[in-house]
Order: sequence, then structure tokens, then C-alpha cells
Amino acid sequence: QRFFARREVRDVLAYLQLLVRDDDVALRRAITTPSRGIGPKTIAALGNVTAGSSAAAALCQLADEAEPERSFREAGFSPAIAERLLAFGRLLSSLRGVAAKKPVAELIGITIERSGYTALLEREENTDDRLGNLGELVAAAKEIVSDGVEIATSKTEVQRPATKHGADDVNASGDRPEKFDELRSFLDRLALLADADTDRDGVDGVRLMTLHAAKGLEFSVVFLAGMEEELFPHATSIAGGDVEEERRLCYVGMTRARQQLFLSAARSRRINGRERWLEPSRFISEIDPRLIVVRDYLNPRAAGSKHYASSSFSSLGGRTNKRQRSKNSTYAQRTVNGSSRHSSKKATAVKFPGSTRPAIADDLVEGSTVVHPTFGPGKITAASGTGEKLKLTVRFRKTGVKTVIAKFANLKVPV
Repeated sequence: QRFFARREVRDVLAYLQLLVRDDDVALRRAITTPSRGIGPKTIAALGNVTAGSSAAAALCQLADEAEPERSFREAGFSPAIAERLLAFGRLLSSLRGVAAKKPVAELIGITIERSGYTALLEREENTDDRLGNLGELVAAAKEIVSDGVEIATSKTEVQRPATKHGADDVNASGDRPEKFDELRSFLDRLALLADADTDRDGVDGVRLMTLHAAKGLEFSVVFLAGMEEELFPHATSIAGGDVEEERRLCYVGMTRARQQLFLSAARSRRINGRERWLEPSRFISEIDPRLIVVRDYLNPRAAGSKHYASSSFSSLGGRTNKRQRSKNSTYAQRTVNGSSRHSSKKATAVKFPGSTRPAIADDLVEGSTVVHPTFGPGKITAASGTGEKLKLTVRFRKTGVKTVIAKFANLKVPV
């Protein structure tokens, strides 16, 4: 079943919708989940309280009166029903207070608890799976909000004045605090993701989506692009020593494929106006090599050079496909001892296929890519000393880790 079509996800989103919009569809779903002894007739009666007003708006209006119990009874509801409606109205008011102060991800967790939804799931089957799906919704909220996506809010947004139960939720002018803008943007963004989550059987095409949006879906063929170190996993995760969340997302993406999975990684990528030479993602090397067919496509200008050595893409292991052989591609195969061998003769120097310029002091810092006249391209992993005593530890793609003295190394950098 599609992720955003799952019952528990739609139930919780209904509560969030009611915090920013008078949505009768969301009201009918939220007020009956879990059951509160409020049926369709009561909800329909709410819609008739005020001419031209929705049931959701009438509920909030009555709950915000100075004497809400009396207001509900005067509207024609029995004392028992009035008590239930008031309890739900106060629940929404308390959640609006949370929404005014807390991030969306925290709001979701609090909504699940205060609404009694956790207790409801614990009485049903597949509790762990359903709670796990709600955990994924929280993770999606963190990712979407952190992306800083700003989306025009809907014209159906609610702007209510300060009230007894929501006085700390709104300012004196009746406008929602900025946290409500975050919630609205999240819901609007989620609506777009839910649309992408809709199956289109019989339509021949490629669907482009995030890993979070792909959860719960399956496809015959899946392509995961950008499988490079510092991109996936991201450089910030690597620096912080925390790549487990991205490893989990990678697993989610890989397991969407029923028949074929393609993982692609670029040799170089222009980042912030500067070309960076990249290593394949560690997530690829964690796959059993027997399950991989490596296809290593090279720059045509470099492929014909007898001095060209394949990049570390070939060190991933796996099987090679003879049909790949052409003047524009080369193959590295595992030997018994795990080293790589090529159809060309062993090179005495590793040529760099791109353009370079002489390195200056500002280039020789940890994380930079450099090109050595013999060892070829590599990444600086450590630097010590200054000036003429500057020593660099470089992880070269072909020859491994070496320590060089910058003054004598004649290093260059890609341009």
C-alpha cells in the first residue's frame, strides 16, 4: 500500500489539518479516530449551527465561547454529546498551543499521544508496523521542514481571533504565529508528495521522487543516482560520525526494486563552482560483490590512453559484463588477491584526464582533491606543518595512501 494512503498516516494528518484549516473531511476522520461516541448525525448538526459555516468552524466557535457547555446545549446537543464535543474542541485548542511553539515533528508525536491514537493502535493488529509508519512520518517532517521549502498557503486557511482556549496560540491581530506557517507549508508540501505517491497504472514514464516519498512503493526497475561519498552519505553526516540514518534510507531505496537496481556515481561533480573528484559511496562497497555487475564508463579521451588507470569505481569488485567492452569503456576485474588488473599494460604513471593548474597554499587543505604527476588524483586526508615543511597525507585512487612533502610533490588541482 502507498505510504500516504496508509490509514494511520491519514488519521494523524487529519488532526494537523484541523489546526490550520476548517476542513470538514478532516473533522469527520479525526473526531471518530479513536471513537468518541460522536457519529455522522452529530457532525451534520454542527454544520447547521451557523448558516454558511462548516462543521469544523462551528465546533471551534462553540468550544471557544465563555460558557461552552451552555453554548453546545443551546445549539441543540444533549449534555452527553455536548461534553464529548467540548472535549474534542479543547484537544484541538491544546494542540494549536503546541503548534505555535514546537517544530512539526514534535507536534506530530504529541498529537499521537494526546489524541489517544497510540492506545488505539495498541489494541489492534500490526501495532509495530503502524507505529513504525508514524515514525517515518515524523522523519519526513524533519526532512521537509529542514529543506526550507516555502509554498504558498491555501486560501482556506483559518484566521481566528484570540480565544479562551487558544489565547496563547495567536497574536493580538488574530494572525497565527510563524510556527503555523511552518505547519501549513509542511501540509502543502506533503500534498505534493502524496500526489507523487499515487500510482498511475498503464502510464509509460519515469517517476522522480525522494527516498522518503518512495517508502511503501515498489517498482520493477529503480535507479539511485548520486551514490558518492560526501553526497550520499552527505559530508555533514560523515563529519559528525553519524551515517546510520542515511544508510537506512539507502536500504529503503534499494529495496524498492523488484527486478533491477541501478546505482550510479559520478567521477566528478561541480560543487559550489568547483569541480570535485569523488569516491563511490561506502554503501555500494557494503553490498555483497557477487550481487553486483560493475560498469565503469570513462571519458572517451582518457579511455584510449595506455597510461590511464581506472578510478576507484573499479575497486568495488563484483562481476563485469563483456558486452560493456568498447573504446569508450574499460573494466577492472578482481584477481585472486583482490587487486585490479586491466587489459592494458601496467602504467608507470597515472594520467589525469581533466585540466589542472599548479596548486597554491590555499588549495592544500584537508578534503581537497589534488593531482600528483606519478600517482594521479587523490584526496588530502591530513596535513601537518606549514610552508616548506608542509606534509600531506593523500589517499590516491590508484596507489593508495601516501605521505608527500608539498614543496617537492609538484601537485596540481583540477580546474
